[in-house]
Amino acid sequence: MFKWLKSKISNFIIMHLEKQVWQYRPFTLTTEKILVNHLEPGDVLLVEGNQRISSIIKYLTQSTWSHACFYVGDAIGTNEKGEMLSLIEANAKGGVNAVPLSKYDHFNSRICRPSGLQKHEKNAVVQYIVSKIGLQYV
Repeated sequence: MFKWLKSKISNFIIMHLEKQVWQYRPFTLTTEKILVNHLEPGDVLLVEGNQRISSIIKYLTQSTWSHACFYVGDAIGTNEKGEMLSLIEANAKGGVNAVPLSKYDHFNSRICRPSGLQKHEKNAVVQYIVSKIGLQYV
């Protein structure tokens, strides 16, 4: 019984925090097309989210960015809509999952690229991250 109640309360809080902030306005027009032309497997995409939880994270971390995704290119394939699942992210509701770039179309974002890694090292990191799909966010 206690586990069920804890789960209900947790889900309610998550639903509340994931509601969009109504005043969000991106300051740039970063599109999916722009991102796909500049991202490379192994890159981290920082995103300024538009949810209540995003505002809390930005406040607590004193950062512009509230979310990070890992770009894996074509390592996974497509979803039922035919969109390439090229980002791996973790969130409280769904855990670690793959999403298309279109999810962050028109969000403020920044690309972070690792330096000093060879292509085979980046590929190893990509495979490691892909293997974590399905884990729960902790």
